[in-house]
Amino acid sequence: MSGTSLGLLSRVVVKLRLNFGELEVSLTLCERIVEGDGGPYLDWLVCTVDVRDPHFAGQFQWEVMPNELLQLADGLERLHSDAFSSTKPFVFRCAETNVALDFEPGALGTITVSYRLGGPLADDSRLQGEASLEPSVALRLAGATRDFVRDAKSGEA
Repeated sequence: MSGTSLGLLSRVVVKLRLNFGELEVSLTLCERIVEGDGGPYLDWLVCTVDVRDPHFAGQFQWEVMPNELLQLADGLERLHSDAFSSTKPFVFRCAETNVALDFEPGALGTITVSYRLGGPLADDSRLQGEASLEPSVALRLAGATRDFVRDAKSGEA
């Protein structure tokens, strides 16, 4: 990716931790790349993703646009607010295919999360599975995701 790199100072760490049951996904911002004046497809967050569950640990790089992460936060907030009144799923996909999340609300409010995580190439290793999520956790994850984007854009942790 070319453009102006707005790497963060080495003392600043911008991190996001998402817990889906026993699955923990941590994003650490490596750098922000903004081309021209920014905007869709011109503003990228280059992140290291650490994935852990009781039987697996792995790491890969993910390039994601800030607006994509804000869409994830919007979907998590909707899942929280509609937890007992809607069974409409939320599907999170982005331009880089390393991360795919499907959220399926259940009748009692619990949300099933189906995930596919891994490297960007077709033959890269991937971790797939399901986990459960309570609606209150979805709301906390939405807030943490918004904070991550804000901190990444400002360069402040």
